[in-house]
Amino acid sequence: MVLVFINSTSCQTNSNDFEKSKKIEKEAWKLLFSEKFDAAKIKFSEDLKTCDTNYNVYLGLAALKGINGDENYINYISKACKDNEYLLSSYGPICVEIVSYFESPLNDRDTSDDTFNEVKAMLTDGKYIERIDKGKIYLEGQYKNNKRNGVWKYYDMDNNVFKTITYSDSNNVFTYKYFKSNGDIIREESWEVINEATGSSTTLKKIVYWQEIPGKNKEYLFVSKNGFCTYEKDKSNVLDSNTPDNVIEEAVDKDYLPIWYIWKNGKREKYKGCDYDGKRFTIIQGSKKGTYEWKNCELILIEN
Repeated sequence: MVLVFINSTSCQTNSNDFEKSKKIEKEAWKLLFSEKFDAAKIKFSEDLKTCDTNYNVYLGLAALKGINGDENYINYISKACKDNEYLLSSYGPICVEIVSYFESPLNDRDTSDDTFNEVKAMLTDGKYIERIDKGKIYLEGQYKNNKRNGVWKYYDMDNNVFKTITYSDSNNVFTYKYFKSNGDIIREESWEVINEATGSSTTLKKIVYWQEIPGKNKEYLFVSKNGFCTYEKDKSNVLDSNTPDNVIEEAVDKDYLPIWYIWKNGKREKYKGCDYDGKRFTIIQGSKKGTYEWKNCELILIEN
């Protein structure tokens, strides 16, 4: 599912008021999700007196209006966000999700609804668990300050962790780690969010431990126990005679077709271990167009 971020603003008075506001807000959300709607309304209203620029409070009051049958509840949050399209695009769907869940008869509510459960975890700073196929855990992690925080784990059908994402609570840097079924780390990638509104990010660093074989599923070549850095932002990463065995480079030839090289004994050689036979794709260069097919690990032009 797509992660939605909540964007609260600090209080216009001081940071202490905002911290107090966030504490009251969490209490209010816990009351709302416990279906103690009257008590939740009192808490949210109390919070507004502490900090009137915490948009999450307006979200809570708008949701309560919707739960109580007010069909214009979205207008309330729209006015609170001063018709800011970005804020409304964040808060609107969340508000609709909450109202829709509690509007449903008790027996018809889907307690396994991943979107609702993550919204609940996000707004209460709780733990989120996503399950698939007879209740098996696929994803689990903790929220803090309305954002994913710490280590989030992804599980395969055999309950092995195949990926983790570590979110920092002090900046927008997050780290991916990919694992083999026996727990060995395959590679590690660090990223930084550049723009939360658009979701754009940039790669900071890449480290490989086991090289994934291009075109093959879950087949690897050992590189280094301590990992080998293949990319680091703002640094020149040159692969040379010190490059460990089995690091594979992807490049393009003079016709902009993909080719691979593998490092062995400090030297780079053409890599022939692909497994793309039978696969086709089209390349367009200016006015020229060609369809290619992989045959015996070579790209063959089959149609102009």
